[in-house]
Amino acid sequence: MFGISLPGVTRRRESFCPGPRPMRPLAHVLAAILLLPLFHVAGSQAGGSLSAVGEKAAEMWTLVGGTAEDPEDKFLMVAFGNRDFVPFFHSWLCNTAGMEGVHERTLLVFTDKAGHDAMVESSSWSKAQVAYAEFDERLQDDLAYYSVGFGLLMLHRNKVVHSLLRDGIDVLMFEPDAAWASNPMEDPHLARSGADITGFLNKDAIGMGFTLLRSRPVV
Repeated sequence: MFGISLPGVTRRRESFCPGPRPMRPLAHVLAAILLLPLFHVAGSQAGGSLSAVGEKAAEMWTLVGGTAEDPEDKFLMVAFGNRDFVPFFHSWLCNTAGMEGVHERTLLVFTDKAGHDAMVESSSWSKAQVAYAEFDERLQDDLAYYSVGFGLLMLHRNKVVHSLLRDGIDVLMFEPDAAWASNPMEDPHLARSGADITGFLNKDAIGMGFTLLRSRPVV
């Protein structure tokens, strides 16, 4: 693991399944940017907008502030997915159920209404919160790695995270397809590193599957 007060960074090793690559990285990024105006990326429906996600996150942030003894311990754990991720989130919630304070800080952001509603209905036993940030339905089934849909989804995720950081909320981004061996809140190298960004190395590159971003101007 490594931590960084920019310039600087922290990362972890993680499993990686690239899947099909119909386009080269630069091509897929350019295509996503060029096609962005054609798709409804940030939802405007009731309950599906960035503002709705921000309001829920702000409520959680206030509650976390009342329980965190150290400011460095104050951050939300945020993950993204759609209807296909519901089983992964269920597994992750069971995996972390015994980790003190984790579910209370967890915000699961769904890009489709069906996935959001299914998660809300089936996770009422958990204190984790579920939000809906609408992503174009035409792309929900076209998210293969390096596809245009995948590129647009990453832009969408970045937009949501940026809005939270802009609102003063520290964010620990994670992905649910991994088992947690311990509570990250008890890891001083993560919560109390003093770094602006704390991440993990994925071989020789920075992995974004588990990254703590502090709401600071440099970030």
